[in-house]
Amino acid sequence: MTAPLEPVGFVSAVRAHPEDDFWGGEESCIALAGQFTAEALAGIAEFSHVEILFLFHQVEPAKIVTGARHPRNNPHWLAVGIFAQRGKNRPNCIGSTICRVLRVEETRLYVAELDAIDGTPVIDIKPVMAEFLPRGGSTATRLVARAHAGVLVPERLDWSTDRNRPVKAVAGLALGVLACVMLSGVSATWTQANTYDPLVILCVAGVFSLTSAIASFWPAWKASTMDLIAALRQG
Repeated sequence: MTAPLEPVGFVSAVRAHPEDDFWGGEESCIALAGQFTAEALAGIAEFSHVEILFLFHQVEPAKIVTGARHPRNNPHWLAVGIFAQRGKNRPNCIGSTICRVLRVEETRLYVAELDAIDGTPVIDIKPVMAEFLPRGGSTATRLVARAHAGVLVPERLDWSTDRNRPVKAVAGLALGVLACVMLSGVSATWTQANTYDPLVILCVAGVFSLTSAIASFWPAWKASTMDLIAALRQG
């Protein structure tokens, strides 16, 4: 079954190429198509927000995803189904964004925070009403929450890509050596002799090195663990 759609308007914006971030300060204009008059926008200015449905018209058919993918093509994030994310390479290439209404001028609707590039075909404009929003709020995975908090690339314990691994290794070794030097006097005191107790030095040095490793890798371990828990909760 096919469902042909005719654009109801087109976006006029500064950006000409798709980007993922920093759309918050964007101002765009939606110019209605020629078959519409100003009456089609009558009353829309009384709403604070509108929902814009549009087409990702620059997506190549060969790049459309029908299964799962890593959000934003970030291999550090868990792969999820295309319908569990908002990527543009999706079946039917339909985008949806809730925007702030700025003003209306004849057949032109000016909005803020519309993440659509210049020339984007608009297929529908709907007013946002509180009565039609989710009751009780909405929830999202921890990964999404961290992304919107500014953590766009969550750190993960990955020995193949961890660029800080040499620094962490040197830091752990340095602490181990320092522990050996400090404990040499302590060991001599404990044994009440002029010789050192190798076992005491080795054990304490190991504790210092392990503590250093835990301190260095704790953020990565924590991030990975929370991602795993989120995945298990999703089933």
